[in-house]
Amino acid sequence: MGESTIEFTAFPSVYDNKTHRRFSFNDWEKFSSALFNMSKKPGYKPKKGEKSHLKPSPLISPAVYEESTTRANTNVIKWAGWCALDIDEYDTTFEEAVKQFNDYEYVCYSTASSTPTNKRFITYVLYTSKISKCIQLLFFP
Repeated sequence: MGESTIEFTAFPSVYDNKTHRRFSFNDWEKFSSALFNMSKKPGYKPKKGEKSHLKPSPLISPAVYEESTTRANTNVIKWAGWCALDIDEYDTTFEEAVKQFNDYEYVCYSTASSTPTNKRFITYVLYTSKISKCIQLLFFP
């Protein structure tokens, strides 16, 4: 990726919207290691609308926000070198579904809602092209 950095903004829970927890990495290996380390931490993903006494899993976003703002689409200034794809449904085996990412730098692991009979996963994919705010608005109006 040359001079570019890979970044993420971390949120301790779905209810947190403060954007000051930004982490930067010089390369994909360091970013991947950070993801792996985060995956080892205990946490719980509450169902939609559910309040739980369990410690929530942290969230990360590729969005880089304007300083001293909150998590909102209008405060995004750029995307930071990666995207995350939640893959909950596919018409093939898990191995075949993951094979489509073989031409890319990626990290893949099962999500909290994955079961042995219904494997769900998230894939973090590196990209090297800049994504402008105009393109962002197509996906997050």
